[in-house]
Amino acid sequence: MQKMQNIKSDGFNCDIMYAIDGSTPQDILSGIKLLPAFGLDLFSAGTSTKQSDGLFDFFEGKTIFSASGEIIFPVLYPFGSNIPAGLSAYKYNAVYDTAAVFASQDNAHDKFIISIQSSGAVVMSDKYDIGFNVVPASGESYTER
Repeated sequence: MQKMQNIKSDGFNCDIMYAIDGSTPQDILSGIKLLPAFGLDLFSAGTSTKQSDGLFDFFEGKTIFSASGEIIFPVLYPFGSNIPAGLSAYKYNAVYDTAAVFASQDNAHDKFIISIQSSGAVVMSDKYDIGFNVVPASGESYTER
């Protein structure tokens, strides 16, 4: 996975989908269009008219931090305790309160997909987070006395 920064609104597309076994991921679940249900498509493009138009509402500081490439949901725990009305059967609390490796093994609930197409700067890093219990400088070589 690549990290994008300095995202441009032109050509930006974001959608939330749900993977259904034996089928292609869908952006409508139980008759509910996911992007507006999660509060990321509430306005018509480029206007303040409150009407879903099928496009991500690209509002700097409200729905996206374009410099860092981060999407902003309007609620805390959008796939858990604050999942949109009508989607409670698809609640995925483990993504918030369980270690990532174990949460991803919850195959019954690990089915939400956020699909993004964008232009911006791709950032590659040679640093990797290997955990919080690593002793500082433990990777450095040493000489025996």
